Amino acid sequence: TVGGDYQALEGEVNEDQSWVATRFTRRRKVNATQKMSGAFVQDAIDQLPEEFQVHLEAVPVVVSDLGHQYRAYGMYEGDGVGRDNYPDRILIFRDTLLRDFSHDLVRLTAEVERTLRHELAHHLGWDEKGVAGLGL
Repeated sequence: TVGGDYQALEGEVNEDQSWVATRFTRRRKVNATQKMSGAFVQDAIDQLPEEFQVHLEAVPVVVSDLGHQYRAYGMYEGDGVGRDNYPDRILIFRDTLLRDFSHDLVRLTAEVERTLRHELAHHLGWDEKGVAGLGL
């Protein structure tokens, strides 16, 4: 299981012990005392319109604790949806999100969703200025 909230159907653990959240099935709701896990990321994916969810089928979303190194909540790595020269992945940094938003479960959930949308926008070709123009 991942954080006790979702049962992993597919996925893998990377060398840095982060979980590649590729597919989960809900077992029970997350409560305020549980730490952020793949459940938050899966919920954020589920909130995306279907036409955006399809873009994530080939892009792993990784939950990592390396955000403090990058001073970020998330990061996109790859060359975008229009190219296939480098592997794509979205990193969601649990450590910085929890540091800044763990006091408020609603805000934490919103920031995970916002971060996922921001990084997905990069995958779809938006630069930082364009993403900011989207309100992300």
